[in-house]
Amino acid sequence: MALISKIRKQSWIIVASLALALMAFLIMDVVTGKSSLGGGSTRFSIGKVDGENIDYNDFARTEQILYNSSAVDPYARRNFLWSFFVENVILEKAANKLGIGVSTAEMDELQFGNNLSPIIQQRFINPNTGIVDRDQLNQIKQGLENNQLRPDLVTYWNEQKKEVVKERLQSKYTSLVSSAVYVPVWLAEMRNSESNELINFQYVKLPFDLITDSIKVTDSDIEKYISNHVNKYKYPEESRFIEYVNFPVEPTEEDSLKIHDELAGLVDSFKTTKFDSSFILINEGTLDPAYFTKAQLSPEYADQLYAMSKGQVTGPYIDGNLYRLAKLIDRKLIPDSVKVRHILRTVQTADQLASANATIDSLKTLLENGQAKFDSLAIRFSQDPSSGFIGGDLGMVAHDAMVKPFNDAIFFQAVPHHYVTVATQFGIHLIEVTEQKFLKGSEDRIKLAYISRPIIPSQETQNKIEDEVNTINNTNRTLDELRKTLANRTDIKFENTGAVRKNDAVAGDLASGESTRSIVRWAFDNGTNVGNVSNEVYTYEDPVEFYTKQVTIAALKAIQPKGIAKPEAVREDVSLLIENDLKGQRLIKEISNSNDIYEVATKYKVKIDTASGVNFSTSFLPAMGNEPKVIAAAFGTEKNATSKPVLGSSGVFIVKTTTRTPSIGQADLQFFRDQASAVSKNNVQSFFMESLKKNANIKDNRFTFF
Repeated sequence: MALISKIRKQSWIIVASLALALMAFLIMDVVTGKSSLGGGSTRFSIGKVDGENIDYNDFARTEQILYNSSAVDPYARRNFLWSFFVENVILEKAANKLGIGVSTAEMDELQFGNNLSPIIQQRFINPNTGIVDRDQLNQIKQGLENNQLRPDLVTYWNEQKKEVVKERLQSKYTSLVSSAVYVPVWLAEMRNSESNELINFQYVKLPFDLITDSIKVTDSDIEKYISNHVNKYKYPEESRFIEYVNFPVEPTEEDSLKIHDELAGLVDSFKTTKFDSSFILINEGTLDPAYFTKAQLSPEYADQLYAMSKGQVTGPYIDGNLYRLAKLIDRKLIPDSVKVRHILRTVQTADQLASANATIDSLKTLLENGQAKFDSLAIRFSQDPSSGFIGGDLGMVAHDAMVKPFNDAIFFQAVPHHYVTVATQFGIHLIEVTEQKFLKGSEDRIKLAYISRPIIPSQETQNKIEDEVNTINNTNRTLDELRKTLANRTDIKFENTGAVRKNDAVAGDLASGESTRSIVRWAFDNGTNVGNVSNEVYTYEDPVEFYTKQVTIAALKAIQPKGIAKPEAVREDVSLLIENDLKGQRLIKEISNSNDIYEVATKYKVKIDTASGVNFSTSFLPAMGNEPKVIAAAFGTEKNATSKPVLGSSGVFIVKTTTRTPSIGQADLQFFRDQASAVSKNNVQSFFMESLKKNANIKDNRFTFF
């Protein structure tokens, strides 16, 4: 208290100090000509594209507008937004050079006309019809023109316009490039030959594991492999390789027993309650309005559940990852099909919901009082375009032909010639079942209520595992020490992430999220060295039950500078490939003097397989797998001749081509030209933006902010 009193008495000093600091900050900005809040400050630049700043405040504002209250993973959406900002700068610069633009009239057409932008088509689909909701678009257009649209919607629409422009510029650019695609006649003829010439061949496969000797992979072997696959192991930016170990957090027997006992304590109350709905609500249970056949119940417990009498409770029993109590609420014979008619009032907004309910209530009153006929009201008031004009008749309907709320109402709630109201995704329905059909031999269905509890670790168990992992982490500060300490643990294993970039939020099998992002940030910290173990342990939460499902220790395994891979960075990735390659070379050397497929099969005790009706475009065969080199060797071998040994991805192959069927008849070369052209144009669509980005000067500062 004495300290607080002293601070209060000297508060004028604190206020004065803060004022002086703020003045100094503002003066610095004035002197340097930079505003800390404006887009001109490089301190708030999230990146640059060909010299043009991408401002952090613009980036954050766009994220807030487009993803407000969104459940989309924040790191995934920021990656998407980053790509949008980068591509937008590149496209605008390219469009200015080419004289490409989007006019005001074109923008109006893209947003509200007959040729809507894919952005609009995707976002404004009516879920009831599956097509674009023109009414909603017209309302937005009128609101914009009359300045009556909500301010937040205006802001959203303005951001969306940028996306529409970007998509349109990209479409025009790719169309220009695609127009230059030309397929010569010789290429069409080659495609025709590749598609129509067929061969049959025999082959033997010598799997790599025929060589049982231990193969030592040296740095020289790795360097040679990298040089032979340089494009695959060339890193466009600096990367980190992280090794990690996950410690699963699982419920103990005590945790499971405690959950069991909690449910067991509810059995008597659940059995005797006269208010099932309230009891289920209070105890977080479920009561499905549907009635189930025996075949629809969990197979393991179907006999037990179906044999219960009304009001009986069974459990707790384990169903998957749950302890459950089940109570039989009702049992009755349910029709196999019903004849039904309805009146639908569609709903898109809260105002429409109130109006639809009022209309349906009024119509129901008229019908119950005998003041109107159902078919007449349906013709006048139903907004179902397929049944309204015929009096709302839906005909005979079988189980599960309709959406669940409608299905539940007509089969499990409705009484013939009485009126039922139900809400679905399409709106509010007034329903009348006019006929029920029961097939001979139909069985009773049962209605069940459940009270369930997930079998998850207690908070004490979660804390205990985290404490244990922290102890391991604190006493093993290098990767080598950690490996030695955990060498005898059979319940866990070390994992590797592969190459991780500084802005990644996913690493190996570690899911996107703050924990993984924290691991990546630590790995790229200037104070982190190869072999270091992070001071922090990282927890991952179950996305459904929200408990700590694993605790992770991370270590920096290797640093890979921009450029060609270093052997230590990719050793584990390529060692097995190199081992197989070396084994394959040894097998090839062993059989190099044999040109008889039968002799090789006998020597190595492998079978001779046959491939039939293969064309040159084939790369995968069910019995062989993906072995394009083997297919090429078969086509390159004369009839009844045996190929030289082929080093494939799964072993060494020898091929004997037995028959060849050349392409016959007059080829439709135009078909093959169109096909090749379509492939090339599709490649333009898929890869042209990445090509533009590759040639742009992009500086990415996201690591500073996220």
